[in-house]
Amino acid sequence: MSIGKDKYPGATKELPLDMPTLKGKMLCITTYVDTDHTSYDQVTRRSVTGIQQLVNNTAIKWYLKRQNTVETSTHWAQLVALRIVIELIIELRHKLRMMDLPIKGANQVLCDNKSVVISTSLPNCRLKKKSNAITYH
Repeated sequence: MSIGKDKYPGATKELPLDMPTLKGKMLCITTYVDTDHTSYDQVTRRSVTGIQQLVNNTAIKWYLKRQNTVETSTHWAQLVALRIVIELIIELRHKLRMMDLPIKGANQVLCDNKSVVISTSLPNCRLKKKSNAITYH
């Protein structure tokens, strides 16, 4: 948690001023993400991203889509998928807050690519593709 604060000092959550007061039981959000790199689409060679979001272990969203870009490796395809996951999590957290529902801590994101987890967890890790480095930050 301190990595983000060290890397982005002064960053705050954007919450609306008229946000309702939170009521009810705490919700835990878990997101699973995986990517099929080039084997599904033999013509365009675009990877397919699959995402499942759960709230308190109940599936609430399923996302399956061909990626907009052609990535050269599984690592980059997974990184694109994680960018999509972050956008979906931000959207879901905002919706739940606007429905007066409290969210317990940080979201849990589960993926199966160790190199992506390491490169996105360490602030000193260099991302060589400029577009992915911009997306990461």
